[in-house]
Amino acid sequence: MNRLKSVVLGVLACGVMASIHAEESGQAVVARIGAGWMAHMVCSGVFVSGRSVESVMSAEFGAGADPALRALAPEVDKGRKRVTVALPEAIGGVATAVYRKGLGCTIAHGAGSAEALQAVSTRPLKGAARAKRPWPMGMAVSRDVEGLDYAALDAVLEEALQHGADAHGLGTRAVAVVHKGWLVAERYAEGFDASMPVYSASMSKTVTAMLIGTLVREGKLDMARTGLRPEWRDDSRRGISFDHLMRMVSGLEFLEQYAAASHVNIMLMNEPDMAGYAASHRSIVRPGVRWSYSSGTTNIIMALARETFEDDRSWYNFPRVALFEPLGLRHSVFETDEAGTFVGSSFIWSTAQDYARLAQLLLQDGVWEGERLLPEGWVAYMSSPHDGTDGGHYGAQTWLRNSAMPGEASNLIAMSGYGGQSVIVLREEDTAIVRFGWDFGLDESFDERKFVADVRTALRPSAD
Repeated sequence: MNRLKSVVLGVLACGVMASIHAEESGQAVVARIGAGWMAHMVCSGVFVSGRSVESVMSAEFGAGADPALRALAPEVDKGRKRVTVALPEAIGGVATAVYRKGLGCTIAHGAGSAEALQAVSTRPLKGAARAKRPWPMGMAVSRDVEGLDYAALDAVLEEALQHGADAHGLGTRAVAVVHKGWLVAERYAEGFDASMPVYSASMSKTVTAMLIGTLVREGKLDMARTGLRPEWRDDSRRGISFDHLMRMVSGLEFLEQYAAASHVNIMLMNEPDMAGYAASHRSIVRPGVRWSYSSGTTNIIMALARETFEDDRSWYNFPRVALFEPLGLRHSVFETDEAGTFVGSSFIWSTAQDYARLAQLLLQDGVWEGERLLPEGWVAYMSSPHDGTDGGHYGAQTWLRNSAMPGEASNLIAMSGYGGQSVIVLREEDTAIVRFGWDFGLDESFDERKFVADVRTALRPSAD
């Protein structure tokens, strides 16, 4: 999604250390960002995805990464489930990420924080006991949906899988297509499969919006509420509403771009309390006036959601109880920051099948097996633009247009994640198209427009 990449949909990979040779005053900050990124990605890649250290390093930190980043080396302690990365000698120190059951990996900041983090865990999702049943209740692909040209559809997915196929984990990793409530096709690159959760980056934002919807349905959150944080109540930020945050029109200053020491990278890699860091930024324009893509606002949203829970145990179980298990998600992990707040902007690890289930809930207007999980009108809220300040491209934590389908906002809900993750939800066609990838270091970008067009053609061959 070229349109989306222009605003940066997650933390950096190839660019996170692009300025590691920056001015002396910022060198330590940039180095900590790079080391933290490596520690976190290796930790999650090994302990959440189940990949080898060599697989993660050759792909995520191979040819597409900056040479300064490739010069770093992770130390993986499989016994204690920790990953440490030593910073350059001139700076000193290490970045450490720790794994916790049910909560994935988190960067530990400061003495004793690794031990404190690993004292907390939660129950993982239930296993795939019904794997042979048809999706969505199981994991089996349905090959008998009437009217589909399966040969054509299979050919499209095979072509998508060839993108980066000889590049050691780069390019397309997983593709899946859901049509009329059935999983009709899926393909996985070598080393990846239907049960392996991978990094979904900013697709997490749309999942956050869905989780917020469950709290709205329970009457715990009000989109019109203002005065959201104590530090905002005596200045211009007091007028920021929950709706402003959901639509990214809060007016808060937040730099989300490829500069290595940008706000988004400092937040994700260097800050133990990501929401607190984002909320500390000043207001630079009146709320509701200007759209500005911001991972910071998503994490503020999650911190506000956390306030509705009486205890941490209930909070840590929230995604699983409210959404993941009701939908039958089997292999998804939502990670937190050190403060314990789910990183709604960026850190869900999941599978193509699980994201397809989330997309199916959107196609069904928030109803699953006869039970309304999202309040009536919530999907319409998520998929309606604010007031044109974003050019009609964005709803509530959700994209409405992208380069794959320009000009078709009325039909489209899109999730997009940095590096090549996307879910295209075509409401009028009762279809969802999922693609996971890692596209850095490749000579050619993935042609998502062609991929989506070819899938649509295969699903309705009689129209051509």
